[in-house]
Amino acid sequence: QPWTGVQNPDHRRALARLVASNHRLAVEVLRRGDGQRRRPIPREWRLCRFCRADVEDEVHALLVCNESGSLVCLRARFWSDLEAKDVSWKTLRETREGFFILHALLSSERACARFGQYVSDVFSLFDGCPVFVPAQALYEEVTVPRDEVLDDDEEDDEVGMRTLLSSWTVMIMWLWLCRDSAS
Repeated sequence: QPWTGVQNPDHRRALARLVASNHRLAVEVLRRGDGQRRRPIPREWRLCRFCRADVEDEVHALLVCNESGSLVCLRARFWSDLEAKDVSWKTLRETREGFFILHALLSSERACARFGQYVSDVFSLFDGCPVFVPAQALYEEVTVPRDEVLDDDEEDDEVGMRTLLSSWTVMIMWLWLCRDSAS
């Protein structure tokens, strides 16, 4: 995977967090209850902290949400930089769906470094604002078995970022990250 070769360790870590779904977007943070006052929140209620119009997942945060001016500016600069080097990114962005675009960006040696910077900046922006936690009364009538909440629904498993990796890639990723920590 080309993203493991990104030179900047912060950007490479951001890409690792994206690929492993080890980030603070609502789709992951709200999968489990906190054990005291909140039970797991159904996926459809894990709404974006900025727009509250869609599930706050990787695609929404990186490619869709337009409610935060800072996010819109980051995204516009990112696409402008990529498209200045290769106009085919514009076509891909206009004709393909979200997870396909993320996979293409992670798989591109020419785009990975800039994508890592963008992901790092977007995660920092989201980390700087509290996750939107809907009132329990809004979703308490929705019964979701605990194992479904922990594993997410089949659609999420099929197209989720975890399906992009094999187990050996995850092992290589962690070895790569540990290398930076040791030095």
